[in-house]
Amino acid sequence: MAGWSSKIWQPRSGIIHGEVGEMSKGFTFIELLVAIMIVSILSVVAVSSYQDYTLRTQRADAKAVLLEAAARLERNYTGNTLL
Repeated sequence: MAGWSSKIWQPRSGIIHGEVGEMSKGFTFIELLVAIMIVSILSVVAVSSYQDYTLRTQRADAKAVLLEAAARLERNYTGNTLL
């Protein structure tokens, strides 16, 4: 019975001991697809965040320009009125 239990704990290949087997020479197609999927999801999130950031920046710039124009119009109106 001791021989049977010792066979259970033996590794099936030499990969654990540092030997390079035929199955561990590179990445599988599934691993590459998963890596590409992760990179694409991250890039979609990054692009959408960047677009939101630029839109908020453009809106803030437009608001500043409109407030400046309103202030100039008000100064013009108050300086040119006759009482």
